[in-house]
Amino acid sequence: MRPALSRVLGLLDQPRAYQALRWQPRSLAALELCNRLALLAPGLRAIIDGGANVGQFARAATETYPDAQIFSFEPLPEAGAAFRDNLKGRSQVRLFPSALGAREGVLTFYPNAYSQSSSALHLTPEHRRSFGQDKELPPTTVPVTTLDALAAGTPLPRPLLVKLDLQGYELNALLGGRQMLATVDQVLVETVFRPMYEGEPLFDDLRGFLLTQGFRFVMPLAFLEDDAGLIVQMDALFARSPSSPTGATTPGSPKA
Repeated sequence: MRPALSRVLGLLDQPRAYQALRWQPRSLAALELCNRLALLAPGLRAIIDGGANVGQFARAATETYPDAQIFSFEPLPEAGAAFRDNLKGRSQVRLFPSALGAREGVLTFYPNAYSQSSSALHLTPEHRRSFGQDKELPPTTVPVTTLDALAAGTPLPRPLLVKLDLQGYELNALLGGRQMLATVDQVLVETVFRPMYEGEPLFDDLRGFLLTQGFRFVMPLAFLEDDAGLIVQMDALFARSPSSPTGATTPGSPKA
């Protein structure tokens, strides 16, 4: 059996897969991610959804955690419009038309022909070779805010999860949330083992930072292979260590 076909059949074999085929947007990968997340982070009451795209994760999260408030961030207007259409009628979801970064302001952003690969960072040559469908479009300017700014103006009930899928900009977003991280229970972050975007931090960089904030690495919940079959990125779950009730701040001058 070819790997791609085996992967599809595996996705269809998970709980609620056939119901998910009728969802908008339809994403069995997001369902699989949320099914696994529910085993390790049950009873979430709030989820911060960084890199929302057209609502794949947010839709699966509303089905998995129907009582949770979801705060989604998507800076591209076209993706944001599709998100609103896909999630209309779900009052527990709130969309912010902004990127997440280390400080508030504006940011040069690089849309992609494959919209889920849009990023604040340029593609590397290796990314272009490994994922041929990805092609940068002309850059644009988008607003950028921080996790700390969200926490300052919005009550965030717990248990609280921060999910970041920012195509290489995850560490910048975490740097903008050093105060808020003290109130976070789990972090689900996309991370890589070799850079797919210029200047992208690797797994060890993210793990090292989150360790200083009182989090431990739990396990990967999903991973992505390149055309050669090598694992290049994963969705890594971190949880607050029982011995670290509050997060520590670290020195440094983060970029926007």
